[in-house]
Amino acid sequence: MRRVKLVISGFGNVGRALTRLILNKKEEVARRYGIIPTVLAVIDSRGAAVNINGFSDEELMKLLNTPRGGVSKVEYYGKPGLTTIEVLNEVDADMLVEATPTDYVTGAPGVENTFFAIDRGIHVVLANKAPLALRFREVMKKARAKNVMIGYKATVMAGTPLVDMLRYGLIAQRVRKIEGILNGSTNYILTEMHKHRITLEEAMRRAQELGILEADPTLDIDGWDPAAKIVIVVNTIFNANYTVNDVERISLREVSLNDIEKALSRGGVVKYLAIASVHDEEIMMSVKPILIDKTHELAHVNGTYNGVLIETDVNRIFLSGKGAGPKETASVMLSDIIQIADTSLRYMV
Repeated sequence: MRRVKLVISGFGNVGRALTRLILNKKEEVARRYGIIPTVLAVIDSRGAAVNINGFSDEELMKLLNTPRGGVSKVEYYGKPGLTTIEVLNEVDADMLVEATPTDYVTGAPGVENTFFAIDRGIHVVLANKAPLALRFREVMKKARAKNVMIGYKATVMAGTPLVDMLRYGLIAQRVRKIEGILNGSTNYILTEMHKHRITLEEAMRRAQELGILEADPTLDIDGWDPAAKIVIVVNTIFNANYTVNDVERISLREVSLNDIEKALSRGGVVKYLAIASVHDEEIMMSVKPILIDKTHELAHVNGTYNGVLIETDVNRIFLSGKGAGPKETASVMLSDIIQIADTSLRYMV
């Protein structure tokens, strides 16, 4: 058995869901893979809780019961004001789990945390999209140079095996076009508008009441989240270096109930699509509301589900599944942790 020593940066919905999953799956992971995921530290916006020997199951349960922003107040282990970088300097971590909120303007703190971990030879598992949506090629180049692995299944369509397919399944095919519903919140809003003939504002209110849409909906409604995801998809396939700023974005706020009624009268639906089209050596990317026919594969992806259609020189690939809820995100992050740990174990001298 080998302990895999983790630092979890970001202890909101995703960080807590991952911690619960580690507790629930601990015995199964040990039995199947010979790996014991061990949490050395968790960090939130106000500080950290650190145990250089690894938290016990009982201690992790106590951390899960702390209020948001409260891990630094935990008895014995709490360290107010301690940052992720300071924690990585204190402990002997194998892996950083980066689950802090995404900032597409500054990239902080996810970008800095990621590069610091790589420089220290620490593997990184990402839920935060900023490092790859802003500095993809630099992250991958530095990771290769340091023999560090980057797991990022959680960044796009976490409820599906999309990222693995992009990384390994399309190597011998030439991708021509990608169309995707990559944001569950906006897809739910449009589904409600079509189903109940309600306004965008009413659909947004319902989504917020259910916790599907944040109180500040900017990243979803104005297209930042799906733009980041299409950038990660394109960069993965083409080993490119696009950023979220290379994507044309049209806000979902432009869609009215009248637009929905017109679409339905024409036998179509409005979907908030992220699109990448390949023209010679140039790739054009956009996120915008588009009227599509009901015969289109993505027309039937409803609610919080995501879907992607990839056209290649030999195939037309359609994939659909649940979007990135905390449970789905935690599941693929644990998968990344296991995969990286298993690979590093096999190549240990």
